Order: sequence, then structure tokens, then C-alpha cells
Amino acid sequence: MFRNRLSVVQIDNFRNMRTDGKSDRLSDGMGLWLNVTTKQTKQFRFDYSRPNTKSENSPNGKRNTISIGQYPSLSLLEARKIRDQYKLLLAEGIDPSEWKKSQKRKNILEKSSDFTFQEVITSINVKSIIIAAGIGSRLDPYTESLPKCMLKFGNSTLLERQLKAYRECGINNISVIRGYKKEKIYYEELKYYENTDFKNNNILNSLFYAEEEIFGNVIVSYSDILFDSNVVKRLLESDADISIVVDIDWRGYYADRKDHPIDEAEKVIFDANNKVIKIGKVLTSKDEVYGEFIGMMKLSPRGAEIFKLHFNRAKKIFWDRPFQRAETFQKAYITDLIQDMVDLGMPIHCVIIERGWKEIDTVEDYEKALIEFEDG
Repeated sequence: MFRNRLSVVQIDNFRNMRTDGKSDRLSDGMGLWLNVTTKQTKQFRFDYSRPNTKSENSPNGKRNTISIGQYPSLSLLEARKIRDQYKLLLAEGIDPSEWKKSQKRKNILEKSSDFTFQEVITSINVKSIIIAAGIGSRLDPYTESLPKCMLKFGNSTLLERQLKAYRECGINNISVIRGYKKEKIYYEELKYYENTDFKNNNILNSLFYAEEEIFGNVIVSYSDILFDSNVVKRLLESDADISIVVDIDWRGYYADRKDHPIDEAEKVIFDANNKVIKIGKVLTSKDEVYGEFIGMMKLSPRGAEIFKLHFNRAKKIFWDRPFQRAETFQKAYITDLIQDMVDLGMPIHCVIIERGWKEIDTVEDYEKALIEFEDG
């Protein structure tokens, strides 16, 4: 069994007696060590292999060292706790150095009155992934020659209105996953990923055609929702690893909505701490607190790695087999993976809103929305 090697007495009594002017090193194990200069300053450091850097020349990955803090301002016990936190990050594929820089930059910016909210978000490189590969058959004939995100609302397409809302919040790194009529979706400033099997899969698997973008701070959204920038801002304020947007004032959207009845809503039952209990097209009782998932979620750097780990685990187990409420894993929704994670004890946080968005899923939805735009 591993045992920590250093003690406070050892550290206090150690002196660097080298005559060549170089620092000396005291190892505590598992990557943690103390750098001692000839001036007897003592600083904790952590050695590790950077995730995803394995190559023929570096079979274990590229090595890196980061400073943890100076002793005795930082105690041995505190240094070990930080080392253990970094080990957890590494287990989830997160580089502690990049994570540390991101957290430091975010804290500095948030404390500075000279920076706007948008500048803070831009600085920590929040990105957005919009899933727009589906056929949108319930919007036929409007989608006969266009993906539904390219339908016009006033002078702008649905997608353009989403882009505007994101950019108002400082998010400019935006990717779109295309499939159906992909050639119709093109804006020079965006990145594109192609879902080559959009006829046979669903939203969850579609998202993972852009898996290389799922790292750092990420917002994922469906392409068939209109939303205000305030909805995005509320989501960005969440510090949870995985957050989803839930509207608790959603029932009014289903008044006279015949083509998309209330039973088809992706409902979310949550507890007093706003943690998901159940999600999807679930039955609810009067005693339960619930709302509707609007089709938008945020992943922190740690949350992005957790989400990918759960997806790839479930994919190996459930491919071509039933998964949660889906007939097969290929046909799963994002809500199916969220429920699977909840079942395994992973906390998923609900960001609560009241209105500020609208789903465009059917001809009825689109034509009603057009009337509202004309009236507005």
C-alpha cells in the first residue's frame, strides 16, 4: 500500500547543502515533491503526464510539472489534498495545468469591474455546439428543402437568432452538427461537423460527431429552439459540472398545441437542491416538483470529461440494445444518457427559468411563431 513519505519534521529540518547552486528535491510520492533552493525556500510541485499526449516517442505521455504552493504558507496536508484533486482530474482526462489557468483567469475576470460579462465568457473560451442534423419531418412541407434551423422568423433564420443570443453572451466559438440538407447550412464564421448517419441515429449520437469539441466549458443546444440571451446567461452562471435548463412555467406553451401534446414534453423531476431525479417523457404526480427540459445544457471542463466517459461506457454496453427509453442506443436522446448518469449517482443540476424560449417542432409551432413575429 502506498504511504506518504514526508513528514513536517523532515521538511522543517531539511537543508539544501549542495555546492553547485542547484535545487534539491524531497519526494512525497504520487507526483508530489518539494523543491528546496540553496536559499532554503521550499515549494511544493507536482509531476504528471499530460492527458492525450501519448506517442511513439512518449509512450506514457508528455511530462509536465506545476507549482502547488510555497511551504509553510501551504501545509503538507493541503499540498496532498491538491495533489489528490489533480489525480482525480487526470483520471477524467483533464490537464491540471490547463484547469488551473482557466480557474485563475475566471476568478480574476469576475472580480474586475473593468470587464463585462461577455468579456469574462470570451476569456474562458466558452464554446457552443448546436445539433442540427435531423430531418424535421414534422415540419414538412417547410423542411422539404431546408433543415428546420434554416426556417425564417422575420428577417433571420432560427439558427441566426441562436447565434445572436450566444454572441450577446460573449460566445463566439460555435460549432454546428449538420446532416439533413447540410449544404443549406453555411456561415463562414462557424465550425461544422457532419452526421453521416442522421437517418438512423438520434440527438445523443449526433452530438458525438463533434466529440473533439466536447472539452473545456461547453454549451450544447438543440437547433429547433428559439431562446433569449438571458436564458444563456442564466446557464453560464451555474458552477455545476453538468447543468441543464429547466422551465417551470412551461405548461402555457402546450395550450392548444395539438400536434405536439403535453405528454411528449421532456419533463424533469428535481429535488430541493435542484438535482435531477427523473428526466424524459416521464409520468409525474401533483406532489412532484418538475419542469420541462428546453434542450440546452452546459458542461464544465470536468463535466465534459465525465459526460464523454459515460457516453462511451454506455455505447459499448448498449449498442444495438435498448437504452433507457430508447429502442436502441443509436436512437437515444440526450435525456436518456442524463437519466442513466443520474441512476448511477451522478449529480445533474437544474438551472431554473420561467419562459424565455420556444420549441419549433411542428408546422403548428412554426405558423404560430410566425404570427407572433408579425404581431411583434
